Amino acid sequence: MSNTRKLALSAVLTSGSVVLIWAAGLVPTGSLALVALVGIITGIVVLECGYSWGIMQYVAVAALSFFVNPDIGVTAFYAVCVGWYPIVKIAVERKVRGRLRLTVAKVAVMAMAIAGYGIAATLLFRELLTATMETVMMRMREFANVPEFAVYALVAVVAVAVYLVYDHAVGLVLAEFSRRRSQAGRGKS
Repeated sequence: MSNTRKLALSAVLTSGSVVLIWAAGLVPTGSLALVALVGIITGIVVLECGYSWGIMQYVAVAALSFFVNPDIGVTAFYAVCVGWYPIVKIAVERKVRGRLRLTVAKVAVMAMAIAGYGIAATLLFRELLTATMETVMMRMREFANVPEFAVYALVAVVAVAVYLVYDHAVGLVLAEFSRRRSQAGRGKS
């Protein structure tokens, strides 16, 4: 594929991604799911154009979304958690062999993303996050006398489980995209 076609494809997918993230910022229900789907678009750019184009597309979507999106939390979720993940997923799956090693590598990457999102959320939304966590802690103490670290551990375990489901979904979508792309390529010859 020529550089002109790569530029055109990544530009169209970038603008579509920014519009979807903007829409996710306006709609309160399902916004994170929509942003997670937008993250898959980066994987398509990587498969079609290569890693450098995927990285540029991710950076452009993240930067532009901060300017146009009314909900900075949605944009932070894209930038810190799901936007870059397909790039790393494709690279890790190409380099790491063995199912156990691959799972450990993915969980390590996911844990870093969750920690990064926690740090970003704390820096951006300290008052809101503190009030939310205090409410969660109070509810957990009412339900059962649960120590604070157990709540954080439970949140981390649930977040990794959700990430594993997301990883599987990304893998299925990108595999189907690759299969259809290869079928289309055979049909042209």
